[in-house]
Amino acid sequence: MTAFIVERKFGGLAHGPPEKKMGIKASNTAEVYFEDCKVPIENVLGGVGNGFKVRERERKQKKD
Repeated sequence: MTAFIVERKFGGLAHGPPEKKMGIKASNTAEVYFEDCKVPIENVLGGVGNGFKVRERERKQKKD
């Protein structure tokens, strides 16, 4: 798993319709689709294959 940042200007990025939710309606939730989306290496967080480590580090920081 790899964590990365994607900007709309990269192209190949689309999203589905907002989901209908019972609560927390202040923020939209939708599926994100990547099709031939090129991500520059400088937008990879923590290195290729280290996405879980990035996620855990962020989770632990939010707990503190």
